[in-house]
Amino acid sequence: GAAVPNATVTIRNAATNVAANVTTKDDGTFVVPLLPSGRYNVTVEAANFKKLSQNNLELQVSARLELNLQ
Repeated sequence: GAAVPNATVTIRNAATNVAANVTTKDDGTFVVPLLPSGRYNVTVEAANFKKLSQNNLELQVSARLELNLQ
């Protein structure tokens, strides 16, 4: 249940296949600003951890989507 710093997070738009990559902070958080609304697939990878994916996450206009990935 601990936070994982320096994990690579890939956020991919399901309709356009355009992706953004970010790295988690020391507290395990990450922010990807200014994403257009739509459906996204999120993948998180870190050394010594199993790859984690969540698909078909819907982002609404002007919304903030919080994920608790474990």
